[in-house]
Amino acid sequence: MSLKALIADDEPIARQRLVRLLMEADCEVIGEVKSGYELITWAPKMSEIDALFLDVQMPGLTSFEALAELPNFPRVVFITAYTHYTLQAFELAAIDYIIKPVTAERLSKTLVRLSKLNHNKPETNIQSNDTKISPLREHKIAIKAGSGLLFVDIKRVSYFEVDSDTVYAITTDKFRTTWRTLKEVELSLPEEKLIRIHRHLLIRPNMIIGFRLGIGGRGKIKMVGGSELLVSRKSLPLIKSALGL
Repeated sequence: MSLKALIADDEPIARQRLVRLLMEADCEVIGEVKSGYELITWAPKMSEIDALFLDVQMPGLTSFEALAELPNFPRVVFITAYTHYTLQAFELAAIDYIIKPVTAERLSKTLVRLSKLNHNKPETNIQSNDTKISPLREHKIAIKAGSGLLFVDIKRVSYFEVDSDTVYAITTDKFRTTWRTLKEVELSLPEEKLIRIHRHLLIRPNMIIGFRLGIGGRGKIKMVGGSELLVSRKSLPLIKSALGL
């Protein structure tokens, strides 16, 4: 059974090249779109697609904004001329990230990966109406993006910060989450063993990369991404214990 692909790219030459390479690899290209808005119109037919080959920068909406508007989507392969979107791509559980121009050799590696995933176990970003979490969503948190959601890998989050009744997940960027209090974060992620170092700060201790004692029985920690945070006197023993100090 051939892989069914949808291509989203506003560059005609790049789109035609990818169509040709996919067809030469015995894949079925069931559609082409030229913008994020056009991609959204495919929402009712996403279940028919095995893989979405997606350019990052398109007119109107970026690929990330378009995906946030979709209630479900298949496995995603990002195809772009830029390297600096890789983090965002893999936070969305992208299967692969190919730099243009696409070659047959590079594409074949992606198709092998897709074939293995299809053979072992179907895993998609398609959401059901019940409360079960799909395999790709299992270790992710919901991030607000326009009127939709992105799903960020919890392993990339250093800490959570509440500000004006809004919780932000801090990686190397600042993402607004769907939670309103840090208590909700703690209840939602009990397996993460988060530590409250202040009323407004909740950290993942395994993201600490530096520690030093401060004035007045307080401490200071440095997180992945470079943020330096003060630790309250009450929380200092918990931090020391987590660090084996």
